[in-house]
Amino acid sequence: MIDVPKHLGKRTKLVTVLVALTAPLILAPAARADTGIFTQAEAQYLEQLAGQGILPQTLGMTNGRDEVGLGHGICLALNDHSHDVVDAGIKRNWSNLSQLQINALVGFAVADFCEQNASKLS
Repeated sequence: MIDVPKHLGKRTKLVTVLVALTAPLILAPAARADTGIFTQAEAQYLEQLAGQGILPQTLGMTNGRDEVGLGHGICLALNDHSHDVVDAGIKRNWSNLSQLQINALVGFAVADFCEQNASKLS
């Protein structure tokens, strides 16, 4: 139970309780991203991309968390679109990537985050 002083008004008490309840929810993801803690699949994805010369800077991103978000986004896109459509979208947004790097970006995302879409890669 959150201990709120009795002399505070109802609105102040409500705000105090809401802040106490939401602060951990808001700060937890930020703390995780700042400390560089990734799941095993996320860490593997980042290592695989780095092995192909794809770093956050290559994609115009600031950190690995953004790269992981892109991997999950690729999976979401593959849920609704063909591999060719997703491939074209990546080419449009990151024209600096080679076809081999684009294939790696998509292939590693599928292998690490959404194996159910593996059939779309063939």
